[in-house]
Amino acid sequence: MSQTMTRSEEAPAKRLDSMPGWGWPVLALVYAGVWLLFLQPSQVLWFLPAGLRLAVLWVLPAKRWHWLLLAEALVAGYLDWSSEASLLDFHFIALSFAPLLIYAAALYLIRGPAAGGSLNSPRSMFLLLASGGLSALAVSPVLSFFYSGDIFAEVGVDPGSWGSIFSFVYGDLIGQISLAPLLILLFNQSKPGQRELGLWQAIFSRCWPWRRC
Repeated sequence: MSQTMTRSEEAPAKRLDSMPGWGWPVLALVYAGVWLLFLQPSQVLWFLPAGLRLAVLWVLPAKRWHWLLLAEALVAGYLDWSSEASLLDFHFIALSFAPLLIYAAALYLIRGPAAGGSLNSPRSMFLLLASGGLSALAVSPVLSFFYSGDIFAEVGVDPGSWGSIFSFVYGDLIGQISLAPLLILLFNQSKPGQRELGLWQAIFSRCWPWRRC
């Protein structure tokens, strides 16, 4: 665990890490349900599950990330059941699992294997934003390569063009800024200070999907 964590920050992380074995499958199921809930209002220009993914990866140590792989497998299974997509299709597999693996690699590279603390220091905020930005930039070319549909028309670019490579960056970044800091704040502090609440309320209201950052 990061040595920069305070005692108040260590408590929720320790409680989560010491959760009994049966709790992790339950957490994976809850994550999958929340992921699908955030998917409903999402569009290409604001993808809210990206914020959920970044936040949960941030608060969990790397040794627990395999449970998120299970959770996103549950999401893929539901989407396979509720749509024409097939788990046997390589494109569907890539679209389902590549984003999580890329996000995890970016966080491991920038933050390290230990669980992240609260965002009450410039360093923590920089690490979160850097991890999110690198994740969005790395995920977008993968999604643009494997995705087929009219989504490129929504952002006004032609499939296969250089512009299409980064068509998904903005959506991931807005999802991250809208949700990840707020979720991390709620996880780490049961009684956040008014200064921190004011900061994140300003960011949240400024960058929520119906407004432009």
